[in-house]
Amino acid sequence: MASNNKVAMVSVVFALLLVANCAEAYMCTRGNKYYHGPCVNNLNCASSCVHKKLGTGGHCARPKQLSAANADADIDWIVVRRKRICECYSPCPPSGGGEEPPSGGEQPAPPSVMLRTMEASN
Repeated sequence: MASNNKVAMVSVVFALLLVANCAEAYMCTRGNKYYHGPCVNNLNCASSCVHKKLGTGGHCARPKQLSAANADADIDWIVVRRKRICECYSPCPPSGGGEEPPSGGEQPAPPSVMLRTMEASN
């Protein structure tokens, strides 16, 4: 009986680890334009972000900019030596992963219509 409890406990722990790993979301950041002056207190920054509905929290950070020396790299940030600013963070919106909508306000054809036209052309 004791071994069944151990197996059940280990199974629960593995299931929780799996769920925690799969539920990870990317966080997006943006500057808080309502926070004036140098940012010295993370708690004040976070409460300003939540109060102004700019995110779910915030922190004090040094401003970043793209490095001009390595412009061909995917992303190469350098930290600028300036006063710290208040950055708000929130979960990033889900990426659509689909095609860009056509320009001019046209709606794309439903998938079933596209499938039928592809079958008719073959």
